[in-house]
Amino acid sequence: MAHPTSNFLIPDHDFQAHSGMTANHGPLVIEYKRGGPTGELLATETITYDGNNQIATRHIVWEV
Repeated sequence: MAHPTSNFLIPDHDFQAHSGMTANHGPLVIEYKRGGPTGELLATETITYDGNNQIATRHIVWEV
């Protein structure tokens, strides 16, 4: 079963790759994979932040 998170679903996965982090905010992109770091890409989440480094938007696209 997928994991519910604020208005969208994240597929069952066993690995997350985070990129685009800075000292002020978390990741800009999270890739959800099954099968470890070289496994199948299941979904990609894109996050934007406002001027206060709070999450402004979150969008997820399922690859499968």
